[in-house]
Amino acid sequence: MLSLIKFQQVFTIHQVPRAFHEDGIISGYRHPRSSATDCVWSLFQLTNETLNVWTHFLPTCRRSITRVANDSPEKPNISEQHRCVHSLYNARLFGWLLIFTVRTVQHRNTPRCCSRTWRSSAVVLDPAASVMCSNNSNIIWYFLWKLMTVLLMEDVWHDAYTWPLLVFLACCCVYPLASSCAHTFNTMSSRARHICYFFDYGALSLYSLGSAVSYSAYVFPDAWLGGSFHSCYIPVAVLNTILSTSLACYSRLGFPFLHYNHDFEESSCPDKHALLPRPVPPPLFSGDDDDDDDDAAIVVKNTCLSVRFSESRRPRLSKVLRILAFAWPYLFDNIPLFYRLLVCVGEGCTENEANSLHVQHTLLAFLTAFLFATHLPERLAPGRFDYIGHSHQLFHVCAIIATHFQMKAIEVDMNLRQMQLLDRAPAVSFHNTMGAALLSAGFSLAIICIFSVSLLGSLPVKTPEEQNLKQTSTKCS
Repeated sequence: MLSLIKFQQVFTIHQVPRAFHEDGIISGYRHPRSSATDCVWSLFQLTNETLNVWTHFLPTCRRSITRVANDSPEKPNISEQHRCVHSLYNARLFGWLLIFTVRTVQHRNTPRCCSRTWRSSAVVLDPAASVMCSNNSNIIWYFLWKLMTVLLMEDVWHDAYTWPLLVFLACCCVYPLASSCAHTFNTMSSRARHICYFFDYGALSLYSLGSAVSYSAYVFPDAWLGGSFHSCYIPVAVLNTILSTSLACYSRLGFPFLHYNHDFEESSCPDKHALLPRPVPPPLFSGDDDDDDDDAAIVVKNTCLSVRFSESRRPRLSKVLRILAFAWPYLFDNIPLFYRLLVCVGEGCTENEANSLHVQHTLLAFLTAFLFATHLPERLAPGRFDYIGHSHQLFHVCAIIATHFQMKAIEVDMNLRQMQLLDRAPAVSFHNTMGAALLSAGFSLAIICIFSVSLLGSLPVKTPEEQNLKQTSTKCS
């Protein structure tokens, strides 16, 4: 079936509006006005988003198989024969990836990117590839499978001690799902791009709260159990979630109804050349611009927003604000862990097998932040890592692996320290677990709605030709 599908053309950085540009990525861009169907099918062709699917799928298969064996009540021993079968299965998947990449590259014709004719290339995929539909889909299923395992195998409704783990696992399911949707549908329009990433930021903020809830219940060092910092830890984490979502959304366009709900400003357009006719593809779906003969004007008019604070105008400031929005909640959540690993000496320091897992998670988390902030390696060699190996792919992989180690460490602390935590730690309740998560989710959704509604209600940008035409018609009347 997939062999009969004609996929959309990919474009270079000079053929898409500035709002869609990525640092160091020169080619592999999808159409800036793709339909929802085109966005979904584009996940099965080679773009600068495709490899995120495969890099997440291959390690997840192996981890899921191992996880099933370790978590099943019987805990069967995996023989060497079974291990070889699993290795061959992963090798087959990797072979599909290579075949998929080679076939797609062979069908790519670079000069066609400069043509206004809409051409598509079809690639023949292995039927097994049809199970993948997003950048983080299998990671989502991995965490969702773990969540369902806890729900079905533990008496969670009567055992409040497991509630923080449930909150954490639920957040682990939400943030890859939001990331998948954002990376899938962000090319429908510039407004859709901003709104998709608003939800992505809200999910990441919620994940920071899930980490705080689980850390408060299982990870706090013995010396801090029941102290003043422990009592205010969750309320501050909720406040950090609200601030994180607000600052991350602000970093894209500024304050809603203040910075991007004004009349047209020429300086807010991508660049002066964006208003000139240039070889860009026609829109993928019909709309209010069907009567416009200038396809370039169509794309620019629908992707250039009238904003006073714009990520495209102040990329460094936006990047700093976004890093701060997520770095601060992470650093606050890990204060008890940093004290436990780096500062505490002697009694009350909680030395157990989980510490090594916490160290691995922390190192990977800082590596993830480094990749997000530096855009390496594509910044050193623009155009060389457009499809394979750019920083966002590495960022996704490191983030997921870090989350996996974090989950393992939390489980170890949860099991080894249960009696001590039940005796000395504050009682786990609905208010400091699920209640805090629901409150944070509600506030984040409200913030996202405010930013999105004002964005959808912002006035569309008018090109100079449209302004001159309007002034001429006014004089004639």
